[in-house]
Amino acid sequence: MYVGDPARAKPWHVAAYDPSTGRLTGLRSGTAVLAVTVTVTVAVNGTRAESGSA
Repeated sequence: MYVGDPARAKPWHVAAYDPSTGRLTGLRSGTAVLAVTVTVTVAVNGTRAESGSA
């Protein structure tokens, strides 16, 4: 998995994810892993509770 412009990926990269466009591009056959971490802030009854997930 390459993160960035697919045109800059190396021959061994299976796919490229460009965060500036949100586009996932397949480059060749194979398996790749793309993991995303999301942090969410929730307000409950005026109390702020933070939660993170991976």
